[in-house]
Amino acid sequence: MSRYDSGIASDPATAVPSRAPSETVDMHDPEKRQEEKNGINVQDAEKQFNELARRLTRQSTRHDEKTDPDGDVEKQETFDLLEYLRSTSGQQNEAGFAHKHVGVTFQDLRVTGVGGVKIYVRTFPDAVKEFLLSPLFIAASLLGKKPSAPKTILHSFNGAVRPGEMVLVLGRPGAGCSSFLKTIANQHDIHYPILTVAQTLQFALNLKSPGRLLPEQTRAQLNDDILNMLLSMLNITHTRNTVVGNEFMRGVSGGERKRVSIAEMMSSRACVLSWDNSTRGLDASTALDYAKSLRIMTDIFKLTTFVSLYQAGEGIYDQFDKVLLIDEGRQVYFGPAKEAREYMLSLGFRNLPRQTTADYLTGCTDPNERAFAEGRSAANVPSTPDQLAQAFQQSKYWSQMVSERQVIQDEWRRDENEPSGARAEFLRATKEEKPW
Repeated sequence: MSRYDSGIASDPATAVPSRAPSETVDMHDPEKRQEEKNGINVQDAEKQFNELARRLTRQSTRHDEKTDPDGDVEKQETFDLLEYLRSTSGQQNEAGFAHKHVGVTFQDLRVTGVGGVKIYVRTFPDAVKEFLLSPLFIAASLLGKKPSAPKTILHSFNGAVRPGEMVLVLGRPGAGCSSFLKTIANQHDIHYPILTVAQTLQFALNLKSPGRLLPEQTRAQLNDDILNMLLSMLNITHTRNTVVGNEFMRGVSGGERKRVSIAEMMSSRACVLSWDNSTRGLDASTALDYAKSLRIMTDIFKLTTFVSLYQAGEGIYDQFDKVLLIDEGRQVYFGPAKEAREYMLSLGFRNLPRQTTADYLTGCTDPNERAFAEGRSAANVPSTPDQLAQAFQQSKYWSQMVSERQVIQDEWRRDENEPSGARAEFLRATKEEKPW
């Protein structure tokens, strides 16, 4: 499982296919590509993908056609991300590769913490006061010190997600979105500042190199191909030999560091992914491209994907299967994304058609932003986090979620001892990925 806290930049012209697997990608818009000077170079990314696809095709003994590696890339067929991932997955299926598919269920999930301090910006009068009165402050703190009471961060979360589904986690800052993602995949976006970008990604690729490869394919060649493809696709080839850096060591820029994290995430071969506010700092079209790319990868490889976003346009929202809405650590909705707005309307909130669905759902948890329907008020509409959580537990979506979770858990129990079940398939796929 992997977790990532950054974003990606690309070109709005790369119209990645929507969630329907049968749709194709339309990459024909050269004028748009020229306009995107500082983002990802889509043409170079296409070249790299085409080159890698040709190499994989030549390496597969099941393809009779030979491809000229020195041919004119510009005359090749326009790159199709969906088709590329399908072909890669198809070659693995033909070779008898096993695939890891993991769903996620959680029941009465609670997260508690102890302690925590508030840090304020010090001014000159504060410094003088602390210097003169520090002995009194120390004595008072020792005499009146009390043990910190534990604080509940997440209150009794429940849900079920099948492989191939995407969940959008929504909530105001501080609601508990990041805390929830940490319980799903407790990893952080941390880099070693003294390593170069190439060393960082090469290390990740070496750790996750599959033990079973296609015919005529070496592990070093596969890792080099993927490394070059990721660097070119994310437009960070020029940072190949630059140290990642941090706040104390000069290295790549903040945006480039985000892309390094994305490349590292894509190298993990994880089947459960958590993306924490990964579109932060991106324009709307780039964020939409990014969401559609996640949709494609989730559909093709049957991943289980959790994404937390604070600003999601309607196009991004449409890529998700389910929505988890959090209000001050309470689960106030978990269900189909297409029915979330109607659910909030049924509670008595006024519809705001000019707002995107994601903003509307988050706004319903904000006392300063939400609006009630005509004739309704906070007196007869669930308004507090506890009231919203209680209303959800009494809704049909709660019953549907509990039923679905029970079905999934029953399936897992039946497959646990089956030689051809999902558990056995997962163990076989995990064993094949080990290089030793």
